[in-house]
Amino acid sequence: MLSKQPLLQTLFLSLVILLSSGCRSSKQETQQVSQDTASASNLPAKGQPTVVKDNLTLIGAVIEAIDTTGGILYICDVELRTAIPVGEAASLAEPGQHLRVRPLYHLDGSGRIDPGDERNKRLTDAGTKKVGDFLFGKISLGKNGTWYLIDTELR
Repeated sequence: MLSKQPLLQTLFLSLVILLSSGCRSSKQETQQVSQDTASASNLPAKGQPTVVKDNLTLIGAVIEAIDTTGGILYICDVELRTAIPVGEAASLAEPGQHLRVRPLYHLDGSGRIDPGDERNKRLTDAGTKKVGDFLFGKISLGKNGTWYLIDTELR
């Protein structure tokens, strides 16, 4: 009668060798992943926040809290009531979500917020809304995980 223990040990050892040989990656693949990760984390030169491509969403939201951090800068906590993707990409935001959004102002040639820009005026006016007010606008998720209010319609 054959002993089962040597057979089990042989099967186990074969399985470990098979699995470990499939988990290796070449040095070139590892370097490529490192380069992709490094280039994906680069920020634009003028400090303009980047957004993930093609993730614009039209929203209708109720303002839950608004924190004016000084001047025209603010942070707004909202509950989404509607979320409609712009373009072919699926929306990263969904109705019922609670998001914290910041305005993404257009910058002038010197890297400062352009007060004459019409979109900037609408974003600034949105910062004067109160808790419970409704906000219609476009949002986008930045590469850093921050939600940006790209534009707004005042109603």
